[in-house]
Amino acid sequence: MPVEPRTTRSTAENEAFIKKVVEKVLTSYTLMNELIAKIRTEIISEHKEEIKILNTKVEQLEQVLKSAKDEAKKASLDLEQYSRRNSIRIFGVPERDNEDTNEVVIDLCKNKLNLDIPSDKIDCSHRRRAKESNHRPILVKFISRDKKKSVYNNKKKLKGTKIVIKEDLTASNNQLLKEAVKKYGGKSAWSNDGKIFIKVHNKIKLIKNLSDLA
Repeated sequence: MPVEPRTTRSTAENEAFIKKVVEKVLTSYTLMNELIAKIRTEIISEHKEEIKILNTKVEQLEQVLKSAKDEAKKASLDLEQYSRRNSIRIFGVPERDNEDTNEVVIDLCKNKLNLDIPSDKIDCSHRRRAKESNHRPILVKFISRDKKKSVYNNKKKLKGTKIVIKEDLTASNNQLLKEAVKKYGGKSAWSNDGKIFIKVHNKIKLIKNLSDLA
């Protein structure tokens, strides 16, 4: 049986054939995208209320998470401040070579504050680094809060000297106190037991954050 000869397409016919195939593929792709978009629109339309409720719940959860983070941060700062409840910082005391800062504190209390503080009432003390200061401040930690308060409450006796006693505040509370002093003055802003207070119109107010200064 004779075999029929295979017909061979010309280059132009091949290009036309490929073009048709490509067009069909693109058309199918476009139709598929349109179908997907239509399905998506119908789903969104059908579940619009459910999606709205879910978005609201997500926003509420995000707010709860933010509040929890803020509370955790505040608790951490409060705990840090509480750990400093027995400590004070003394500024302006001249430094001496090979000094014993415990003895420096004892002498200061005796000669300037009229307080007898035995060495066994001091847990530890040392000089702190300070920028632009001729004499580094002394950080003192007493063994009890009562001893710390007795020294801190007599700091007014240092008036007229270059020595200043301050509470050992955390960085955030120290910045808050600085802002309070800047706005209301040193006589109307102070710290006590690690908390910041201001006196406005003869009323004392506890300041917990910068917004309270408004």
